[in-house]
Amino acid sequence: MKTSTMTRYGPSLAILGARTLGNALGSGRNSLNALRLVFAVAVIVSHSWWLGGYGPEPSLYGIKLGTAGVMGFFAISG
Repeated sequence: MKTSTMTRYGPSLAILGARTLGNALGSGRNSLNALRLVFAVAVIVSHSWWLGGYGPEPSLYGIKLGTAGVMGFFAISG
């Protein structure tokens, strides 16, 4: 093997075909951005529901739509 593909402890992860967490989540081939969009839209709908005067905000099991959107957004965004 070439010395550039070797690390101190053996072959690099790229040679072994292993994916690192950074490569798996940083490539844009995941659904995290789609989930962020869904949660952001839930917050926008929640705000527009109140501004439009459509009555009580939709909720499921006592959790309002906007609250669920904010919690979900921060849960996946860190």
